[in-house]
Amino acid sequence: MGRFFQECLTLSFVMTLCLPGCRPILAKSKSPDTMDRSFVVHVLVDDYAAVSAEVLANAEDRAAMIFRQAGVELTWVTRARQMGDPKNQPLSEDTLDQIDYVLRMLPHSRAKLKDNALGEALTCAPSAAACFANVFYNRVQQRTNAEKISLAQVLGHAMAHEVGHLLLGSNSHSSRGIMRAIWSAADIQRMTKGDLLFTSEEVGVLRSNAFARLNRPDSRAPSGASSQ
Repeated sequence: MGRFFQECLTLSFVMTLCLPGCRPILAKSKSPDTMDRSFVVHVLVDDYAAVSAEVLANAEDRAAMIFRQAGVELTWVTRARQMGDPKNQPLSEDTLDQIDYVLRMLPHSRAKLKDNALGEALTCAPSAAACFANVFYNRVQQRTNAEKISLAQVLGHAMAHEVGHLLLGSNSHSSRGIMRAIWSAADIQRMTKGDLLFTSEEVGVLRSNAFARLNRPDSRAPSGASSQ
């Protein structure tokens, strides 16, 4: 999977959301029988922040629900990792071949980002093997404490927001809904009710871009294919 990891090195531009050996933990959400496979995307969650398994599982469920409302099913592959540990055990090549997006849970935010940024999404070419985004766990905890709401709620919505950027593309902040650059008090109330979602306009773009990405000629390399 040389190409898979090389992609990470070429990504630089970020879009911000304002507002640690490797122990694989497979936590895949089941796709409804009625879900068109053209809209099922696989997201690898690399947890460098030591998020509790319960909190992360609940956050993944919440983010998946948000995307399900938009007609896109997220299938999660989650693994705990330790920053800088050379013994991190890679996932199998067959598993990595299925990954469309990588969401990294980082313990701390990058110093150059705004204080209210919960995450960032890296630019990704349509032909890239995988696209990458980060969620900053310390910022999520800070926002949770300030709003006095569930950690899984804030984390799940931050995860959905960043994956949303990957699917929607550049300049994809919105004036309303989950893709707002800054979540207001009213947005937080909608979050607690499960009503902070993608807009109808964003739903169309999400599904169109998911279909285009998942059906590109090299979207799934044959099992056993060699990598450069």
